[in-house]
Amino acid sequence: MADSREKTRERESLDDMFEMGGPLEQRRLRNVGGTSGGIGSFFLGLGLLVLSLYLIAVNTTVSSSFWSYGGYSMFGPILLVLMVGIAFLFFNAKSIVGWLLSVGGVAFLLLNIILNLRVYYQPTTLLSTIFMFGSLAAGLGLIGKSLRSTKG
Repeated sequence: MADSREKTRERESLDDMFEMGGPLEQRRLRNVGGTSGGIGSFFLGLGLLVLSLYLIAVNTTVSSSFWSYGGYSMFGPILLVLMVGIAFLFFNAKSIVGWLLSVGGVAFLLLNIILNLRVYYQPTTLLSTIFMFGSLAAGLGLIGKSLRSTKG
């Protein structure tokens, strides 16, 4: 008798925690993110989102240009700073100057790579473009709808 009362209290506390009402077993497959929005809408939206991101990525070309600032190449000076920082660290691993030069050199290398990328969208038909970006918007909308509670 005490065991059944304890189980009932545990179930009620779980129901209170989820604030959904109804047994936990009935909510398991239709609730996404703890809401009553629907798992079907979530997976349909996720599928549309993945498909559209794939199609956009396939039709996008990324290239890089020369590392330059004011007409001068920046790769050499950044690499020199990094090498000096690494040399300081090999001499004394606790060197603050070595760490600053090394971390700064790596940070500037990554920043230079990112800043010198050129992204081009390949020519495609209008219908394909509408499908790609329309399915992106539809997927995001369905995911948002599924995460929203349908109870008033």
